[in-house]
Amino acid sequence: MTLLWGFLIITAAFPVKFIIINFLPQYSNAISIILPLFAAQAFYAVIKGVHINLYKAEHKQKKYFKIMIFMMIVAVILNCVLYFFSKQVESFAYATLITAIVWQIYCEIENSKLRFNNNEYVSIILLFISYFVAGNITNAIMGLLLYLLSFLIIVIIFMRDTLQYCLNSIFL
Repeated sequence: MTLLWGFLIITAAFPVKFIIINFLPQYSNAISIILPLFAAQAFYAVIKGVHINLYKAEHKQKKYFKIMIFMMIVAVILNCVLYFFSKQVESFAYATLITAIVWQIYCEIENSKLRFNNNEYVSIILLFISYFVAGNITNAIMGLLLYLLSFLIIVIIFMRDTLQYCLNSIFL
């Protein structure tokens, strides 16, 4: 369920893109930075909403602290490596996204009970592809509509049970 909310949260990138294009055009270069930063939030929703709270509930704060230190090191290394090769500001945003993915993978290795299933992995890949394709459409409203349509189709096909659970939680 958290995965769905995470991929719904990143739709906020499209109104931000709309505002930048229409009201703050001098910041239009920021769009290429915003898209991967918002994409990372899909993973951070799961990491922070589920895994970190699990560490707290199980009183494993010391272990969580060590993981945080490790992830900070991973983030610094990724930032340096990506910037070294690209010399572009966007490299920091992509390093953030990759760090979130690495952290999610670590969480899944650490806790096998909370791993995504194959349909969820397929959904993640397809949702990221549709997000970045839609995000690169110049018209932010059309991009948002394309992403939401893709989201709906992907979730209905690959995560129907989770969608049903979410809808029941909201409306029942």
